[in-house]
Amino acid sequence: SPLPDDPVMTEWYDADVKPAYKGEYEVSLDAEWPLSGIIRAEWTGRTWKDDGKKVKIKGWRGLAENPKA
Repeated sequence: SPLPDDPVMTEWYDADVKPAYKGEYEVSLDAEWPLSGIIRAEWTGRTWKDDGKKVKIKGWRGLAENPKA
């Protein structure tokens, strides 16, 4: 089912805190401008990836509610 327009998000977590679930999260990239910013990246259970490439992040946040509930 589609996500609502404004999903409720968790607080931001530091990069050393690992997500409990694999999947897509909103992340803050650990890079200098113009490569810095907030993107959606995948947590594989081991590493962060964007478009199949490993990325270094400063922090992340996810959905505060189960989208399938």
